[in-house]
Amino acid sequence: MLNQPSKSKIWLLSLLTLGLYFFYWCSRSRADINSSAKQPLVPSCWYLVVPGLNYFWMWLYAEALQKVSYKRIKASDVFLVYVIGTSLIGLPWTLSRGFSYPSSATSTVHPTLHTVLLIIGIVVAVGTLVNAAGLAFFMSYTQGKISALPQTKRGW
Repeated sequence: MLNQPSKSKIWLLSLLTLGLYFFYWCSRSRADINSSAKQPLVPSCWYLVVPGLNYFWMWLYAEALQKVSYKRIKASDVFLVYVIGTSLIGLPWTLSRGFSYPSSATSTVHPTLHTVLLIIGIVVAVGTLVNAAGLAFFMSYTQGKISALPQTKRGW
């Protein structure tokens, strides 16, 4: 049975672990869904670390969640929140900050390698935190949907 964390615990652990809690949460949730369905509906969480396959995995997860909740949780809603939480929040912010350099025609200052690496490190760190916040948003939304189900309709 999935130990249902509170929304504040999800946010805190996601930000403290820079999004790594997401993999643990998905692994536990996947195991509960598969045991509830009495068949392997959701494949291994290793799909989540492969670019592109993570969306396939999440769609399978959302469909399985819809099945074990007796269609009280819509697969399209869960998948859409995942896409918004990961792709439409974290990625554009990171890319816009990482590739916005001042024009060399207007700037006469040439940054040192140390300064460039520091700026890249800050952009990556903040981008990671923004992505962790997107994942926390997804997990708290999905966990809220699961928690709202009547105990008899959860299947677990």
